[in-house]
Amino acid sequence: MKKLKQAFSNRSIKDNTLSKTKIPPPPKPQPPPVKQQPQPQLQPYRHIPLGSGGIISHIPFGNLARSRTYVGTTGTLDTVGVFFEISDTRCFAAHIEAYTTRPSSTEKHYSLDFQSASQLRSTVIARLDETVAGQRTQRMRETLVMSCTRLSGQEARASEVVAKAVREWLGAGLSNGGRVAEAGVGFVVGWPAAESLVFEHELGEGWSAVECGIGEGEWSFGVVEREVEGSEEAW
Repeated sequence: MKKLKQAFSNRSIKDNTLSKTKIPPPPKPQPPPVKQQPQPQLQPYRHIPLGSGGIISHIPFGNLARSRTYVGTTGTLDTVGVFFEISDTRCFAAHIEAYTTRPSSTEKHYSLDFQSASQLRSTVIARLDETVAGQRTQRMRETLVMSCTRLSGQEARASEVVAKAVREWLGAGLSNGGRVAEAGVGFVVGWPAAESLVFEHELGEGWSAVECGIGEGEWSFGVVEREVEGSEEAW
């Protein structure tokens, strides 16, 4: 009898212990893991810094469209970006800076008088002769891309003189030949056998600038303009 009472007592203690134990709720279903979207791959292009220019070489592989490379520049508000194809393996590209200064100041100005314009034109043509040796071809004229503030007009601006000098050197008139980007912007052009692509002053999304591997500072031309009394209005 005593053993029976002890058994009931132990069972009662066990039942009380179980009744006080909290049973944890079942785990909530977890949402499926979010798949990381792959980042879009940026398209590299050879960036031409201000004042740089020269011949860029490219070795195509297989199909020309698949082996194309890209060349471009930005910020050509008072400067001139230039590109043209020489062949499937060589092109010319430059970001030409031209300006005038005074003997008493190093400040850059982008308007110029007739004498300075003539000097600048001769300098640009001579540098093109030196850099791009050989005959100017129809391919060079047809693939010409330029970006600058103006390509014609009454105001004598350095960028205008440079743009006209390039076209004159190539034999491409103002009204024919060449693909011209909008005023004051830069461009990226695919080469060979591609259309020109235009973006604003800053790089467009999807592009990544890489070094172009051409000389720096060789296409920055400063012309010292003589000071004339009361010449402030001429600037």
